[in-house]
Amino acid sequence: MDIYCKCGEPWDAYEVQTCLAEELETTPAKALQLFRRKGCAAFPGAKCAEDAGPSLRGEATAALFEIMPDDADGVAAMLEDADALGMFR
Repeated sequence: MDIYCKCGEPWDAYEVQTCLAEELETTPAKALQLFRRKGCAAFPGAKCAEDAGPSLRGEATAALFEIMPDDADGVAAMLEDADALGMFR
């Protein structure tokens, strides 16, 4: 399941917590905190699309992380539910 950068780029929650943590040699919790702060730029060599403005999915991800800051799977599940209900259309 995906969580979103502020630019709207989807990132797999598992990939953020596990692969990013391994790549940066840090803990999954710290990798998630870094993604919350930097978004796409947390991944070495990645950056947000230059012409991308804020996205509704990105804003929803940020708001959900304010409520449950350490639960990427919960955030991803809630985003998936919101999408299924048509909230992002």
